Amino acid sequence: MEKVGRATTAILFTMNLKTVGSKDENLITSIKEKLKFYGVNNDSIEELIVKHDEQYLLANLKIVEEQLQKGEIQNVTGYLLKAFQTDFRI
Repeated sequence: MEKVGRATTAILFTMNLKTVGSKDENLITSIKEKLKFYGVNNDSIEELIVKHDEQYLLANLKIVEEQLQKGEIQNVTGYLLKAFQTDFRI
């Protein structure tokens, strides 16, 4: 605050630019390859990469892969996209 005498004449705000964590390109490439393997198209992959962080994507991929190994999934691509949409993490 700036004051002249007892009166407040201005309120000052200080803002710091928060840098968004840079994404690990090797990890992103690995995630993209897995998504392509499961039948997700390139446009959807790019949208997912922009929208979600790596940990979110990896956690949901892991859940889907576990369900796939149990034989509980018939449409892997659809189930995978649903996992990213609703977040299957606990």
